[in-house]
Amino acid sequence: MLEKRKRGRPSTADPQANAEFAKRLDTILEEKGIIPEELAEMLKKTPAAVSAWRRGIARPSRKNMAKLKKVLDVDDI
Repeated sequence: MLEKRKRGRPSTADPQANAEFAKRLDTILEEKGIIPEELAEMLKKTPAAVSAWRRGIARPSRKNMAKLKKVLDVDDI
């Protein structure tokens, strides 16, 4: 189970989970033909935030994860 930090964000301390998320995100983006800069715009996030998710440095907050699923039209990432 993920450790929780203040404000209910998932912990970014699990490198393996971050890497798995990054791989799934890249696969979905490739399948949908969306480039990271477009995703950042769609989510109203900085390209640096999306880059951190894609490199496995961090994962989105719960709020951003919900937006991400909606924008990418997927049930799970």
